[in-house]
Amino acid sequence: MSSQVQQPIAIAKPDPKEPALKGVEGDLPLILDELTARTNSTIQVITDLQLPESNPKAQGLLPTVRNVEDSIQKVGQAMKDGGLCYVFLAGDTDQDSPESAYMPLASGERLDGKDLTAWLEAAGSNGGTFMVIADVGFAASLIQLQFVCDVNDGQLSWSKSKSSEKEGRGKTAQVVALLATNYNQGAGTIIQDKEPYLGWHGLFTWALFNFVRNEPLEVDLTKLLLHLRKHSAWHPTKPCPQISATTEGERKLPVGRLSS
Repeated sequence: MSSQVQQPIAIAKPDPKEPALKGVEGDLPLILDELTARTNSTIQVITDLQLPESNPKAQGLLPTVRNVEDSIQKVGQAMKDGGLCYVFLAGDTDQDSPESAYMPLASGERLDGKDLTAWLEAAGSNGGTFMVIADVGFAASLIQLQFVCDVNDGQLSWSKSKSSEKEGRGKTAQVVALLATNYNQGAGTIIQDKEPYLGWHGLFTWALFNFVRNEPLEVDLTKLLLHLRKHSAWHPTKPCPQISATTEGERKLPVGRLSS
């Protein structure tokens, strides 16, 4: 995969009535800093949070289904072969069934996981890669791609997912998803007492960027998945992170930082 990074998209939707989601607000400055370190492009933030004034690259958009779809389509049209777009998802999720999840938006709409996945696959068919980071509950239900990877006895393997037999899936799209939770699992939060990111954070987001922050762009997939699962296992809820993709066989992922 190329190191070219274009127009990341960050999506966050907090719910102040739900204590389990308090990490969402704390993660926004962290995510903006991490994405800013990976691109010179504008970062589209679809959220009902107040954006930090310290980050001039962040462009705020209202959390609506149309804004999500339009943002993904515009990035897909602009990307060329070798391009890379990060899509960060955090916030409230619910599910209709173990194989169907959605994000309720502040607009009163629901962002259906099947629609979101279809938009990503269609946009990715134009060339380039969408790298999804989903720190949400029911993540494996929200983002369902054709292949999943696992690590057993230190060996990485890929296999077909539950959605691999579905018709109408993109043939050339490249979408990779780093998922905080498996089916029927809620996401975990942790609290940090050190600056600059004092306060609550998503467990998965914190563990992921602590690992990749000092890594080269191409991060070893086996080490990454083992790290995420190790840190998630310490949490009382014990979520099990997953990695899925529209194609199989990847051994490294471009989630580290670009060389200066």
